[in-house]
Parts: sequence; structure tokens; C-alpha cells
Amino acid sequence: MYTLLRDLVASYTRKPEYGVLILGLDNAGKTTLLERMKSVSGAPSLAAEKITPTVGQNVGKLVIKRTKLTCWDLGGQTALRPLWQRYFSEAHIIVFIVDASSPERLSESSSVLEDIAGDISGIPILVLANKQDQEEAMALVDIKEAINPIIEQIDPREGGILGCSALRGDGVAEALEWIYSRVTRNAKERPPLMR
Repeated sequence: MYTLLRDLVASYTRKPEYGVLILGLDNAGKTTLLERMKSVSGAPSLAAEKITPTVGQNVGKLVIKRTKLTCWDLGGQTALRPLWQRYFSEAHIIVFIVDASSPERLSESSSVLEDIAGDISGIPILVLANKQDQEEAMALVDIKEAINPIIEQIDPREGGILGCSALRGDGVAEALEWIYSRVTRNAKERPPLMR
């Protein structure tokens, strides 16, 4: 009887858990985005001035609409990018950050995204054009022009591009809503863990 009751309570309290992989070049704002996502969802987060460049990974856990998101923010330095592949099988969605304030690195971002495109087929992808608050930020339409052909290669139905400022929080709630809608919609193809 106890086992039945325990299992019943466990099945009621378990929540679906999805893996969110946050990728992009170094200094694109991946960790700042992760911390802002934690803040927006009500989880404890670091203040912007305490954020340092990621060497390896940062992990954040947040809950949105009774759904757990485990977010892996991976370092974007050239030497660390080969490690990204190890996370693809566990990811339910990929968030790829582009530094909109650095037009000279857009082609590098596009190239890196194109390099991983074959490995992430079937995984929804959200490209965030970060640092939109900066004066020198590229227009979202220009970033879309460069990135959309790559998203079309991956899966045009499961890809999107949004602008944001992780530092100020602009667009972060919308990004979280986009993430939530895609992982839940794609749950049959990539089922969540139940914890």
C-alpha cells in the first residue's frame, strides 16, 4: 500500500525536464543570458558585474509553467567548441547567441552554426541576436539575412531568430516563451525526462 501511495505521489509531483543548450562565440553573452533567464523565471541568479567568461560550462535550472529547464551554457572559445557535440543528444533545444554589436564576427558565427547544422538536425534552434541595446548593434533584419539560410538547412519549422539584450533583459521573457513552446510542441520527437 505504501509503495502504491508513494508512486502515486511521485507521479503527481514529477515535472517534465528539458535540456537547453546555450551556444555561441566567446563574449556573445551566453552566461549573461543564462543568468537573466534564471532571474526572469524567479531562480537565484548572479548580478551582471559578477559574470565572468565561461571556461567549460555553467549549468542553470529553472522552472516555467511546471516545466523544468536544465540549461547548459558552454564556453565559446575556439578550443572548446569541439566539446559542444557531446551535449547534442541530451538537448531538447539549442539557443545560439550572436553578438549583434560585433558585425565583424557575424560571418564567424554563421560559419560555426553551419558547422554544427548537420549534427543538430531535428533539434529546435533559437538564434538570439544579443546586445541590441548597444549603439553599434546590427539590425535584426541583417542578422536574419545571414542566419536564415542556415536555419532553413536545420529545420525551417523549428527555427527562429529574435533580438534581445541579455544585460537589460529586453526580449528574454519572449525567448523563454519561445523555448517553452518549442520543447513542449516537440515532446513526442524528443521526450522530456520526468523528474
